[in-house]
Amino acid sequence: MTENTPEGNIVKIGESHFFDLENKSLFTLKQHIELNRAEREVLNALVVASPSMVPKEELLKAGWARKEVATTSLFQTIRTLRIKLQEQETGEFIELIPKLGYKVNTCGYITSQDVKDLTAETEEAISDSKRRPFDLAALLLILIGVITVSYFYFNQDTSYNYHIEHDDENNTIVLLSQFEDDIKYLVNYTDTYIKPTKISDKLLFVAKSNEYYSVAICNKGENGCIPNTSHAISFKHHDINSFWPLLDKELQNLGSMQVLHADTQTKPGAKSYNHFLDDGVFSKNLTQHFVHQKKDGSWTFTSIAYRLNNTGTKFITSSFRGGQIELNDNKQDPFITSLTTTPEYFYWVISEEEQSRLGVNPPGEIELYTVDLYREETPYDNYLLYAEPELMLWFSEDYGFIWYQKYTSKGASFQKLFGQSFLCPKLLIGINPDCEEGCSGIVNLAT
Repeated sequence: MTENTPEGNIVKIGESHFFDLENKSLFTLKQHIELNRAEREVLNALVVASPSMVPKEELLKAGWARKEVATTSLFQTIRTLRIKLQEQETGEFIELIPKLGYKVNTCGYITSQDVKDLTAETEEAISDSKRRPFDLAALLLILIGVITVSYFYFNQDTSYNYHIEHDDENNTIVLLSQFEDDIKYLVNYTDTYIKPTKISDKLLFVAKSNEYYSVAICNKGENGCIPNTSHAISFKHHDINSFWPLLDKELQNLGSMQVLHADTQTKPGAKSYNHFLDDGVFSKNLTQHFVHQKKDGSWTFTSIAYRLNNTGTKFITSSFRGGQIELNDNKQDPFITSLTTTPEYFYWVISEEEQSRLGVNPPGEIELYTVDLYREETPYDNYLLYAEPELMLWFSEDYGFIWYQKYTSKGASFQKLFGQSFLCPKLLIGINPDCEEGCSGIVNLAT
């Protein structure tokens, strides 16, 4: 804590948030804010040390005392805390000290009695407003604003913002984010980074989160995407300048690469090309997905990941993961449907020494973050954004975009992958002539 012993055990963060050091809880005068264990312990460590910086290593020990995790787990926890503290600008309350750690900016200590007094003052203001019609109207506007902000940050059913535009090169660009300001930024982004490139006849999906960009891309065909041209790439914000110049060069001929030891008896239902860009270096990955339906709306899955070697001649087995999938009712615009993935296991197939011997790049920061989700068995939601008979595009806030492409005509039925078939995309983006306005976008094959 600070050098002088504080009188209270409750720390004020910003204008509206309080952290109780006694029971390690975050709240406002109107509501308690749920924190998971890692969020609670990391925030507690930051508040106790304030105004001093806490090294990343100490925060990792605080948040994950009984296990070793990568620093990407800490990045995700900090990101979530910033959202729950309603930071208007990154670093407003939780400040990054480059290459060292983080610190939290607090506004002093208060007591439990101070909180009661503040709550009473708020209730009195509401009571007084009942006797002043003009003030009541103003107070209602304020309360509506508070409720709107709280809903925006804490309600998991908040609709995503999106924007669709077409350019002169026959590209269709779909921009996606939870935040309206990000959409405005992405519109300028397309003018700066996408339109000056020489790409044409593409369907592009671009999503922006606090930590990364995710881009899904495919070549346009007569009725939508050409499935074997579908790729998804995730990268940190600082890699944006190198992404588009590298795109065409890096994705050429990926679909023709062979998979090492792929001659298995069981054929996967789907495959996906999902890549990562870390500090200007592409990590190119192919994943095969094996799915077994347990009952209506419920599946088990195993996914085997392959990484392209440095000579660009073969995909080599790198890891496998698996778990459970359940359809859920967490529907949001503009998505067709949603499901919850519950990870159950993750294993690396080759060691760092074998990666080096086989000419395979080690995983980067973003990929390691997705690995941590599986190792922590953290459930996450996926949202179906685009679908056609042999191709689906899913999005999650943690993983970004993932394409699922029908593997082979001899493989497992692609339509049975999620028990559904799709007539046309939910987003009427004007590339499928068979999709008329009013098309539902999804048809259940169970009937």
